[in-house]
Amino acid sequence: MKLKQLTVCITVLTLFVGLVSCGDGTDNTSSQAEYSSAAGMSSTDESPTEEISSVDAYGSLREGELEDILAAIYAAAEDTEEIQLNHRYLETTEIDPDDCFYYFGVESLDFEEGIASEYSVGGAYSLCLIRAKSLDDVDELKRIIAENADPWKWFCTGVDEDKIVVDNIGDVIILIMYEKSELLHDIFLDLAGTD
Repeated sequence: MKLKQLTVCITVLTLFVGLVSCGDGTDNTSSQAEYSSAAGMSSTDESPTEEISSVDAYGSLREGELEDILAAIYAAAEDTEEIQLNHRYLETTEIDPDDCFYYFGVESLDFEEGIASEYSVGGAYSLCLIRAKSLDDVDELKRIIAENADPWKWFCTGVDEDKIVVDNIGDVIILIMYEKSELLHDIFLDLAGTD
């Protein structure tokens, strides 16, 4: 009898996890605090958009910690009705340059630092930011990422290949895989006042 109950519990749990993992991950009811916490900021932090408004002489986003850049993107996305991200389930993870296959489709990349924002459960969505060691490395890093990133890396969902965006502002490279990637791309470019 106990074995039968255990089997039923495992089956129900497996079905629940499968349904959650295959959800569409959309919800447009998030607050500013959720946007900030998804990017690793507390709700009492100043808006990072003011700090990240230009590219300096070295091609770097001025005072742009990657977490601040991510928070600025999400803060601007809050004003865009077409972007529907469920920030309750977004997690920000540091990317190890020597172990980045899941994010970029290659075992290693030579970059200074990197972070990824993805759903902890369900939904085909990935926004990765990396800082190149040098401006001379940017084009090669972008080429490698564009050629290898897998838009179908998730358990049971993905995005079309034309929804992959790889671009940069100075030494900061962004990878977006999302059905509305062009909108997030525009927000990223606006951080430096470029089109």
